[in-house]
Amino acid sequence: MACAPNLGTDRLGLTLRAITVCAAMCLPLASIAGSAAEPLRMPLSLSWKYTATYDTNNPAAPAVSGDTVYFASGDRMYALDVETGALKWRFPQDQPLGTRIRTTPAIMDNMLYFGADDGKLYALNTSTGKGTWLFDTRTSVGSTPTVADGIVYFGSADGHIFAIDTRTGAEVPSWKGGFTAQDEISGAPVVANGIVYAISLDQVLHAIGAATGKERFNVRLGGTVLRQRPVVYDSYVYACAGAKISCFMARNLAPRWNLILPNDIAVTPAVSNDGLFVITADNTIYSFDPRTGRVLWKNPPKLQYDVLAAPTISGGTLFVGTVLGGIYAINARTGEVEWLYQTQPSTISDDAIAKWTNVAASPVVADGKLFVLSDDGSLAAFDSTDTDTAPPDITIVEPKMGVVINGVPPIHFEARIIDEGSGVNPASVRLMLDGEGVARRPEGPEHEDDPGYYYDLRTATLTYDTPEPRTAALIRPLPDGRHTVSVVATDWTGNTITKTWSFMIDNSVAKLQRRKPQNDQSGMGMSGGPGAGPGRGGSSGGPRGGSRGGSRGGPGGRNDR
Repeated sequence: MACAPNLGTDRLGLTLRAITVCAAMCLPLASIAGSAAEPLRMPLSLSWKYTATYDTNNPAAPAVSGDTVYFASGDRMYALDVETGALKWRFPQDQPLGTRIRTTPAIMDNMLYFGADDGKLYALNTSTGKGTWLFDTRTSVGSTPTVADGIVYFGSADGHIFAIDTRTGAEVPSWKGGFTAQDEISGAPVVANGIVYAISLDQVLHAIGAATGKERFNVRLGGTVLRQRPVVYDSYVYACAGAKISCFMARNLAPRWNLILPNDIAVTPAVSNDGLFVITADNTIYSFDPRTGRVLWKNPPKLQYDVLAAPTISGGTLFVGTVLGGIYAINARTGEVEWLYQTQPSTISDDAIAKWTNVAASPVVADGKLFVLSDDGSLAAFDSTDTDTAPPDITIVEPKMGVVINGVPPIHFEARIIDEGSGVNPASVRLMLDGEGVARRPEGPEHEDDPGYYYDLRTATLTYDTPEPRTAALIRPLPDGRHTVSVVATDWTGNTITKTWSFMIDNSVAKLQRRKPQNDQSGMGMSGGPGAGPGRGGSSGGPRGGSRGGSRGGPGGRNDR
């Protein structure tokens, strides 16, 4: 009934195998694919930010229902007003839960469900934040719950998938004891047309009857499935393992096509009518036709940072969060970057300031806003209605204004450029020395030793060293006298700033060995960081929220407790 001819390798180095399947086997299914319908107009600006507890590489995405956005960070669940970021409630209200929450909350009929490392599934009232019931698996729960037809499905670390009645908290009788796989369940189960799809860490895709709790079909995927869950779209199920993405018929897991990419697939793909979007471990984003596997982007973009969470597709835009706080908005049809934002770390503790922050949870689009949760505990809301009227902020690092130095190269120039409104447009950053433009160094590690200035988005820092000979040659120092430096930067909404300062050259003074400033941003850990201290969303003593962006006073300028 099916054959799998090797169609060869295309111009992107992808191996495609297509399997002919009878059209009668196709059944229409709802889209459960990390997508949202509403478009957001680029660029976006920061509307508000609320900072909770630091939680390294927190994978739990926020969830929106009505006028409330819910998110987990560390050992608490929070509920905020969608429009203002004001805190409505937190659970527990008094003391922390005492266990880590690593799952995205699932919401249905005024109830919120989440799993935790203590092995319990918690059910809370969305209006009050008070607990309604618990279900204890006697192991840990890292699989995000899924709610369908009055039943909440979730996986546990010992390989079980449970089906719990949302009203009572009791197991559904036909699922008593849960479905048992041979390894831990990876990611959230997906429910569509009476079938529960799940991936276990022993690299098996399971299709389980929702009514019976019995396995109907399974497929061994044959590759690592970390950070993977099934994706259901139209009549198909997609699953990734290692460098291979496979498309199956949703009805019976019959193979449709598969692709072998040049590198392992990093996260669960996103799919919509615009395409199937796959991100590999080298940070390349591919776009394919969901039905045939045909390549849609001939020149796939490559991101600067690693990706830890599945992307989200909404209204023709692909949103991707990355390590080191990067947020990308990519045109789903062309692959062009339409907006790029660098999240600055915030804190609720003055003695624990993160150097930078990772986005390890999928972005969420709802109510005309983009919600992004970073692992410094900050939930940021972006939209295109709050007009950003303030330009970026430029801070002089080296040489200090008015300093007297020797002109023999290399002379180090450095400035920090931050914009927490709509973000700095990296292409706009320019450097001038004595009124003359300085060439920009090409991107890429192979150009690290090339002359020219460089703007590092990760640290929000512009650096430049006047060139010195690499072989025996005449050295010409900068001449004595006053010299001026100008840095120009524009944010994504078009606000421009030019920062100019001067320094003195006296070639009669000694050439001193350069010392890195005390606030040097290199290295990982706490204290200091790409945000040059806490972002405007943080404060000591408690979470910060309920403030508006778009002014130099900055987002997160007051507390709501």
